[in-house]
Amino acid sequence: MLTCASTDDGGARWTARLDGAPGCVGEGDDPAEAIAAAEAVALRLLEEARAAGRAAVEPAAFTSSGRLLLRMPKTLHAELSARADAEGTSLNRLIVRALAASVADRETVPPVGDPLPAVQSRLPRAVRLSLAVNAAVAALAAAAAVLILAGVWHPGL
Repeated sequence: MLTCASTDDGGARWTARLDGAPGCVGEGDDPAEAIAAAEAVALRLLEEARAAGRAAVEPAAFTSSGRLLLRMPKTLHAELSARADAEGTSLNRLIVRALAASVADRETVPPVGDPLPAVQSRLPRAVRLSLAVNAAVAALAAAAAVLILAGVWHPGL
């Protein structure tokens, strides 16, 4: 579980708690750093338990490699890369931060069944404006066609 708290200087401090591993808590300036700190505590506790001859059950979090192969549209990849460059961070760190934030605050994640807001947010403003103008022109053309047809069928109108 990840939580974020504001610091006195206006910054943020992340705290990670590993589920199934009591006492495994880590802090950091970003989600990835907090998770790494919590995992380091868990590994230290596991090593201490083994050294003392106690049975240690590894939490489920350690069965994952921490690596993920992800396929995405080229346009999304380009947008994420551009944003990472603009923020002066790596693409990996940007994606990890976004994923960690979405897990920490599920209310900010758009519903799975409603892709429209996600698509609209990815379209550049000029494209959205062009689509709106196109719809207005099409509506005007349709209205003109109806008036012309009405004039042909009823010449006295």
